[in-house]
Amino acid sequence: MLRAKAVEVKERGRVTLQDKALGKTDAIGKAGSRFAPLSNIANRNPLGRLIIEKVLGIHRERNLLEFHRETFSRWFKKRSRRQAPVDSQDGEVAIFHTCTVEYNAPQVGRAAVDVLEHNNVGASCPEQRCCGMPFLDGGDIESTIENAAFNVKRLADEIRAGRDIVVPGPTCSYMIKKEYPELLGTEDARLVAEKTYDLCEYLVKRARQGKLNRDFKKKPGKVAYQAACHLRAQNIGFKSRDLMKAAGAEVELIERCSAVTAPGGSSKSSIRCR
Repeated sequence: MLRAKAVEVKERGRVTLQDKALGKTDAIGKAGSRFAPLSNIANRNPLGRLIIEKVLGIHRERNLLEFHRETFSRWFKKRSRRQAPVDSQDGEVAIFHTCTVEYNAPQVGRAAVDVLEHNNVGASCPEQRCCGMPFLDGGDIESTIENAAFNVKRLADEIRAGRDIVVPGPTCSYMIKKEYPELLGTEDARLVAEKTYDLCEYLVKRARQGKLNRDFKKKPGKVAYQAACHLRAQNIGFKSRDLMKAAGAEVELIERCSAVTAPGGSSKSSIRCR
């Protein structure tokens, strides 16, 4: 589907306004976070949503993620200045935080740091851009490659400093592992792909090495876990499920697409979970 979209854009000679706007996740995220909570109020305004629907084709009833004024990277920098470095005797990682964690769900990134440090793993947060999937989804190959090259340069530096790369979002880890080597074809891109792990994949690897801290505060009980398509496409098994089972959870695995790319529907919509 991505190749077909890229061919369509090439034949048309331009990226649609909708795809161009939705590809600029960093620009939207920075603006949304800077003006939060006003940006969240605006996103709930019926008149504003009607205008967005007419201009960009985003349905007025589509649920939009909320922006946080304190992004994950801003929190990380503040925390690093006021807190002594963790005793990283068992390794260090660089976090590729993803756009969603950076602007819309920083609590996920904060939790990831807590878990890593609980396991005596030090974390860094290098400068980074969107992984490029929104550009690729819209057929904008040139912008995808630009973001990929920017990220690979910085992540390769982290790896040469002795750190693995961990990602708390499957779409971004998929891009780095599978698409970057194809898009760039460089040794650095292959190096970064080889040393990049989904966050739970990394923790399960540590468990197999006998290095996972199993001092769990409480058992999580029953969990319904939806295995994301971009995670399954990495061919790493069900590491998130395995990690939850290690913590004592009773996990029900759901292997169905979320419908984010359902034929005939908007590629930007997704299922509602409860």
